[in-house]
Amino acid sequence: MDKQDILEIMQQFDKSSLTKLKLKKSNFGLSFTKEINFNLSQTGSARMMQAIPQSVAADADIEQVEQDNLVEVRAPMVGTFYASSEEGGKPYVEIGDQVKAGQIVCIIDVMKTMNEIPTPVGGKVLSIHAEDGELMEFDSLLMILDTENVS
Repeated sequence: MDKQDILEIMQQFDKSSLTKLKLKKSNFGLSFTKEINFNLSQTGSARMMQAIPQSVAADADIEQVEQDNLVEVRAPMVGTFYASSEEGGKPYVEIGDQVKAGQIVCIIDVMKTMNEIPTPVGGKVLSIHAEDGELMEFDSLLMILDTENVS
């Protein structure tokens, strides 16, 4: 491994969503880490980033709502998205479903460990942006919830 290979690895790591990388080759090793800072200054740490109205406007069946009512559910880790607990099974949620805060909405598989992903807030599922079996990067958009008129 020469200097150019190391520089290329560093550049690829910098562009990726990975936060740690360890590479070992016989008697040589590299280790990279980077910090990710989160701003949780919005009311309630469970509140996710606000949705961009254009992502909702693309779907003609979705009624335009105030941006303050939209909450994005994002992937908390890198892994494979599954909409149900078993292959071909009923999805945890579908578009139009009402969900409660903490309700499981999907699974993200990380190295054969199935991680259930709960909603940060209650609301109506407006859109689902991940497909069953799709590899998700950290902070990928999974779905958008409308928190208006939550019972």
